[in-house]
Amino acid sequence: MPEVLIMPAATRLTDYDMYRHLNNVAYLTLIEAARFEAFGQHMKVDLSRYTGITAKTEITYLKPAPFGLPLAITMSVDSLGDSSVGLHFDVVDASNHDKVFASCKIAQVTFDLQTMKPCAMPGEMRTALEKLRHVTEDEQETEAA
Repeated sequence: MPEVLIMPAATRLTDYDMYRHLNNVAYLTLIEAARFEAFGQHMKVDLSRYTGITAKTEITYLKPAPFGLPLAITMSVDSLGDSSVGLHFDVVDASNHDKVFASCKIAQVTFDLQTMKPCAMPGEMRTALEKLRHVTEDEQETEAA
């Protein structure tokens, strides 16, 4: 079974709207902070050399996250190419990860900060991402054949 990274989400008072719900824009800020933490701290990617350029972001808001509730971000991998990765994030209740407030998919391309060009993923990054990869039923059938 693939791993899932879980990172705490630090919200600020200004992240909430007048209804005391997390503002839709704040979700993306929290997810971006979690992505940076995942690659830098958890996966030990040299962020002074490599970064991920976001090619596409898709977010689905499922229910409002109320003011004062501690939140967390979970991250897993949906797909993995030579230079690209499909990341999946959920914004969840920190004490109950089954309570999901928003779900987000990000298509990311690996970028070399020395050459300033997209590049193949370094081996260490690929290894770390493989551990987080969810295999679909179609892929399981193909691998079993």
